[in-house]
This record gives sequence, C-alpha cells and structure tokens, in this order.
Amino acid sequence: MSGRDWAALLFLSLLWGASFFFYKILDAALPPMTISLGRVGIGALALNVVLRARGLRLSRALPWGRLTIVGLLSSALPFILFAAAEQHISSSLAALLNAMTPINAVLIAPLFRDGGGWTRWRLLGAASGLLGVAILLGVDALSGLGRDGLLGQVEVLAATVCYAVAGHVGRGLRGVPPMIVATAQMTAGAAVIAPFALVIDHPWTLPVPGAEVWAALLGIALLGSALAYIIFFSLIARVGATNTMLVTFLSPLSALLLGWLLLGEHLPGRTWIGVAFIALGLLCVEGLLPRALARLRARRR
Repeated sequence: MSGRDWAALLFLSLLWGASFFFYKILDAALPPMTISLGRVGIGALALNVVLRARGLRLSRALPWGRLTIVGLLSSALPFILFAAAEQHISSSLAALLNAMTPINAVLIAPLFRDGGGWTRWRLLGAASGLLGVAILLGVDALSGLGRDGLLGQVEVLAATVCYAVAGHVGRGLRGVPPMIVATAQMTAGAAVIAPFALVIDHPWTLPVPGAEVWAALLGIALLGSALAYIIFFSLIARVGATNTMLVTFLSPLSALLLGWLLLGEHLPGRTWIGVAFIALGLLCVEGLLPRALARLRARRR
C-alpha cells in the first residue's frame, strides 16, 4: 500500500474507534434498531446531499442487487448487532472481538474469485494482530469472554462476519466510483431496515433524546458512517478487502489514543507491546515482511 493508503487507513481507524464511545451514549437512550436506522439514515441523507452538490446522482443502471447486499452487510446489520452487543459487554471487549474481521476476511478469501488464497504469512499476520489487540486491551477485557454476556459476544462476532463478507462482495463494485458506492449501499441499507425499525421499535413513542444523544448520533452517522464509508470503499477499490479490513486492528488503538488526547486517560505500558504485535501483523498481511526477508536471503546468496 502507498503512504496515502496507510494515512487513509489510520484516519478510518480514528473514525471507527470513536464509534465505540458513541454506541455507549446511544445505548442509554435508544433501542439498537433505531440507532442503526438513525446512523444509516442520516449518513445516507448526508451522502446524497454531497453527491448532488457534486452534480452526480444514483442511476437505475447501478448494480443495485450487489449494492443492497453490501449495504445490509456493511451497514444496517452490523450497526444493529454492535448497538445490541454493547448493552451486554464493554466497549473494549467489543473492540477486541471486532478485530476478528480481518481474520474472517483472510479465512473466507478463497471463497471469492478475487479474494486471494490462504498463505502462512496472511494467517500469521492475522494471529499477530489479534494478539496485539488482546495485549492492548489487557486482561480486564479478556476476562469478560464467556462471562460478560455471551449474547453480546456472539452479536459482535456475527457483525465481523458481515463486514468480512461485505468487503469481498464490495470488490465487485470496483468499476463504480467510491462516492457512488458509499451513497448507494447506505441508501439501500436504510430503505431495507426502515420498515423493521418503525414496526418493531415505534421510535415516535420514545422519549425525546437530549443534546448529548443527538451529538453522538450525528457523530456516528456523519463521521463514523458517511465519511468513513467513502474512505472504506476507496480503500477496497485500491488495496483490496483483506488489507482494508486491517482497520479493525487499528480501531482499538485509536480508541485508546482518543481517550488519552481528549479525556486525559492514562495509556498503560502494555500499549506499546500491543502496538508492536499489531505492526507485525500489518507487515505480514501486507507482505512487507516476507518481501524484506526474501530480499535479505537473496543478498546472502
């Protein structure tokens, strides 16, 4: 990946790392399906406004079937699952389990035509990255496994499978501009989920949210959805699904750094050990480490 791609990946991790904070605020006031509808709906509205401002529009000729699948698997369903999960488990445990996304992307890659095959370096990188996230979050988060709400853990793991599949399916949209893909998939996701949210949650009967809840909803919709998915689909088109999914290794680190910068929280010493394992995972999956070792062996001959 180029320096521009790495910068985009890091920025995306900041946007999605902040989402774990937003969910905790939203869960105290809104049911999961309404949170998902608000996030997808507001995000879709914002993207359509930006699209029109650029003189573009969504055409009937677009591959709407694939876009709808991607919208459900990368937006609507995972957002419901994460909002529901964080009612039962901590945001740090959710962040840790979310790091299963690139591992799932690697494991299911051979099922897709252009997904790439399994290699020992990809598998080693996935394992190293997950270990780094575990060290980063510490034993307090790990102690919640199997004890801190099995349902919540299953919901997060189901969301990671959705993300992994969506990433590979989204590869089939490489000929469509990323801005169009982001807008269309989120619009389709909002259209599908809206009837269910209205029938199940009756959001008009809920208490009017306070300013903090509205701020969290706008933040997660405009930054964590609209802007994030423009970057996300741009990266998939340029560097592939497996590399793009590495963002879930970086999001927990982003969450810790945001807490340090904005809330004055202390970064434990294990942070840098975790960062080292995450970096090793990135180098393995990206192929930088095996290529460097190959060049080193070639020089010794």
